[in-house]
Amino acid sequence: MADTARPVSAAKPVLHLLQESWQTVEATDRPDAFVIASGQNGRGPFLRIRNFDPGSSRSQGDKIAFLDQDGLAQAQRAVRGEFTGHAGEWRFNYSRLFDRWNVQYDRDGDRVPDADILVTTSSGELTENNFILAKNTHTRPPAPSYLQLESLRQELRTEIARYNDGQLFDENGQPVRGVELSAGIAVFGWRDEDYREDALVPDLSRIDPDQLRLFVPLGTMMTVTASNAREVYAIATGETSEHNDLTIENFHPGKNWITALDLDGRTSAQSFVEGHHHTGVPGQWLLYRSERGGDWRAEYDEDGDGEPDHYVTIRPAYGRPSRKDFLLDDDASEPVASSYSPLSLLERINRDEAEIAQSVIEQVEAGSAKPVELGHVVLIFGNDVEGVSELPPALDTDTKPTLFIPTPSTERIITSDNWSVIAHISGFRGVNTAVIDFQHGSDKFTALGLEAPQTVRRGTGFERPNEWVYEESKPRALAGHSSKKDWVVKFYENNDPIPDAEFTVRSVEEFGPSDFLNIA
Repeated sequence: MADTARPVSAAKPVLHLLQESWQTVEATDRPDAFVIASGQNGRGPFLRIRNFDPGSSRSQGDKIAFLDQDGLAQAQRAVRGEFTGHAGEWRFNYSRLFDRWNVQYDRDGDRVPDADILVTTSSGELTENNFILAKNTHTRPPAPSYLQLESLRQELRTEIARYNDGQLFDENGQPVRGVELSAGIAVFGWRDEDYREDALVPDLSRIDPDQLRLFVPLGTMMTVTASNAREVYAIATGETSEHNDLTIENFHPGKNWITALDLDGRTSAQSFVEGHHHTGVPGQWLLYRSERGGDWRAEYDEDGDGEPDHYVTIRPAYGRPSRKDFLLDDDASEPVASSYSPLSLLERINRDEAEIAQSVIEQVEAGSAKPVELGHVVLIFGNDVEGVSELPPALDTDTKPTLFIPTPSTERIITSDNWSVIAHISGFRGVNTAVIDFQHGSDKFTALGLEAPQTVRRGTGFERPNEWVYEESKPRALAGHSSKKDWVVKFYENNDPIPDAEFTVRSVEEFGPSDFLNIA
């Protein structure tokens, strides 16, 4: 195949963005611009530039520039000789002994160099024309403080609880995974098993660039891409998955920050060390260079046992992360509680009662069944309870319960990882269904649409209407499972010895009255 790549013009300059602490670069045969980009990470690099072309009457020559990401209080200038105390000043001097030019930059006017360059030229002398000088001053917003984040701890825990409970929606009723807080905007990373793929991220384009953006990962093995806006990546301990592993692509040192918000409280101040080993102090960040390319690794020891509880892989857009890219709490902190109280299982079903009935009617009339996410439960009706492979993955255990409503053609129900409720609807008859993976103490049986309270007892046979009756299917334990048994569960709605619904709960260690919901 012919090479269709566009040729590079020999007249175009080569831009060298210099980031390493120690670096030697060679000028090319084209115009070169050597740019140092530095900011809150302290002193700039120490560089060597070889075969620098100062220029002549026929060419402009190579250039040197300092891009100060922290702002510029005065216009830059270049002088031959000594520093004058002007912030943003280059000085350059020739050393006859070493046959090279010593070039230094003073960012803040303290006459102490913040960047050093040793320049050897192909011919000629350096002049002021070899420096690209910024003429206009500019400022940048200061880094956020941990105190600013500390004030958000309870508010953040409340919003995480609402998000985990599936209760964050935009003005159009669409689920979102972020919320505006009193001092910024928080975006929550995906939970491991959240199937709501249409969940929206808040529109960051309309947010004031100076407003804080807080990203909180709630799942594991998550990768995000940073921007050059004021973004904080916060591990919310007590809410974030243990052994969380967050990867931040395109991290901007000095513009992005990493922090840990200990929502369960902490007995001491947070600390930071560089190296490969924690020192056994609670609330300690550890930073080291990974063996993989240009990756950096940050680890947080939450409890002081010397082992990391949370991990962050950092892939910088430039430079390297340092202590200044971490927001630390300099004091102990008290636990904070969410002001949001999730609804009980019965309250969730009652809140969605009308929608449940309407959905069942629509699916019966349409002759089809499908999972439906309602405001407080996920409804799975009819034969879909058998086609497990076609069901959406379950939500996390702290989110919406799954409400299974079988029909006479439903052969089996496989419960979800979340709360599962197996419900009989008043008026349905002939249900005979096996229940697999029932979790004693969390999963429930109930009846919907009754006019009188329902009761439960252990035994066999009919005694009264609106009663659940359960008993062991076999008098002995299942072969190979000494503690697990099958149980027969029947519901009698009418004054009739024939049950309206019958279930066989497969292989559970315990079963009893606590496995029923809304019992009188």
